[in-house]
Amino acid sequence: GGSRAALPLCALLALSILWESSAVETPSIVFVLTDDMGYADVGYNHHDNPERAPIPTPNIDRLARERGTRLAWHYSHSSCTPSRAALMTGRYSFNNGLPLAMLPGSPAGLPEDSPSLPRLFRQAGYAAHMVGKWHLGSLAWSQTPVGRGFESHVGFYSWSVDYYTKQIHQDPWTPMGVDWIRSWEQPSTSEEKTFGYSHYAEPRHSSEVMTAEAVDHMYRHRSQYPDQPLFLYVAMAAAHSPLQPQPKHEAKCSHIPHLWRRQFCGLVVGVDEAMADIENAMMDTFGEDAVLVFSSDNGGTPWFGGL
Repeated sequence: GGSRAALPLCALLALSILWESSAVETPSIVFVLTDDMGYADVGYNHHDNPERAPIPTPNIDRLARERGTRLAWHYSHSSCTPSRAALMTGRYSFNNGLPLAMLPGSPAGLPEDSPSLPRLFRQAGYAAHMVGKWHLGSLAWSQTPVGRGFESHVGFYSWSVDYYTKQIHQDPWTPMGVDWIRSWEQPSTSEEKTFGYSHYAEPRHSSEVMTAEAVDHMYRHRSQYPDQPLFLYVAMAAAHSPLQPQPKHEAKCSHIPHLWRRQFCGLVVGVDEAMADIENAMMDTFGEDAVLVFSSDNGGTPWFGGL
């Protein structure tokens, strides 16, 4: 990863700026975090001519140029786990004991006594739900997204899965297992929370299913809890390896000769399409009473196509 990510990871500053411009005191917040997208992987950072940027991202560009507040310079941790730990707790990753990307099966996780973004939102009266990649611990329920404060989660726990089969691989030819789960808080009369979960086969492309789940969350929440604000954290798998874009998205990158860069471009095009769907659903459900934040986790990864 690099120190300059596609958009800022300093989420609290972004939220404070955007919050002041919202029409309501408690706007619903949809936070979209992409994986390993770099500064050069979005069109609007090509200041001389964004329309001719190598990777076409018209929806993200429009949000940045026409509707958004841009925080264009910052530093972040250099890989998935440290940057996500900092985002979830507001602490440097070494203060969470998570300075490096966690390998599958690691017993590490966020410290129980650390603050938690979903818990803080819930204390402020929000509902808090998550879709996508966690990578902050999973060997105990207390380490999972629901154990750390989200009311529900659908997605995967580890650093990378096959976009279609959801298999984790020890190497490109040795699958170790399947990582895909839907989990939720169970109603309980005691102080100790209980959890429900379902492991199931999900053959759709990760970008497609995560977008669909995020959109469904917004409509369902608006219908069931119209007076409660929502915090929805959407942690996309793209554009992390394995490089498995949907063919329709890779087709928009045919001008790129290098295979890995072209496949990486296809994954980013899928993220751009997802951002349009998420924005449309957010405007349809919450209108102007909402904030949409978009960020990369830790910058581009040139060894598999990012810049």
